[in-house]
Amino acid sequence: MKKIIPFFIFAVFIFAVTSCSVYEDVYFKKDGTVSYSLEFDASALMTMLPVSGSASPIPNDTVISLTQILEEKKDSLQFLREEELAIIENVKPLQMRITNDTIQKTLFFNISGDFENAEALNRAFNTLNEISAKSKTEKNVGENLISGNVPDTDFNSNYAWDGRIMKRIVVREKPVVDDVSEESSREEEQMKMLFSNGKMFVRYHFPERVKKVSNTDALFSQDGKTVVLEYPSATYLNPTAEKLNIEIEIE
Repeated sequence: MKKIIPFFIFAVFIFAVTSCSVYEDVYFKKDGTVSYSLEFDASALMTMLPVSGSASPIPNDTVISLTQILEEKKDSLQFLREEELAIIENVKPLQMRITNDTIQKTLFFNISGDFENAEALNRAFNTLNEISAKSKTEKNVGENLISGNVPDTDFNSNYAWDGRIMKRIVVREKPVVDDVSEESSREEEQMKMLFSNGKMFVRYHFPERVKKVSNTDALFSQDGKTVVLEYPSATYLNPTAEKLNIEIEIE
């Protein structure tokens, strides 16, 4: 497990070398619950790896459940501070998965989770951003339960869902880091360059047909229940309110 987990940081940086596509799916249910999935398709990376005779640096069909990690570390949890326990609770619904098929030459990285409401989804990903920011200055973060295992983004994306209207608002509230290491700065520049290619597809799924959408570039599924938007993949790293802010009303 310890050897597998650091791969996620490697994955986020290397995926874009192959002009990867990013797929974000958000499912809004009648009962107020929300399911989220963010997937990177880096299948072209497989052509860059050894064909045979040597071990692949990429784990094969690996699922990392934060709930499972917490269960394994439960003896240590009693020593955590209250705020640390709150952080763990926020990200508990998330799981990370690598699907790697060396025969079909496919590679996918996915982070997903089911949430009791939109606010729980917001807390999970806002917490991930906070953890990632701290990891740039705290030398011992790699020893923590979940830091170092999540992709770093430059924004918080907050959702609201009342069963009829969905709102997404991009908030530029990434925690300020006073002392960023040279390595972190270099990695950030690499991220910007590598994500300059590819596409990002955002799909919002609803229980009923969509009545109104604030974004005029939106496309619809045949049944009218899914809204699809396409952006350059760099949008994942550098989103703006003009691009991602949206309000959708269903019938």
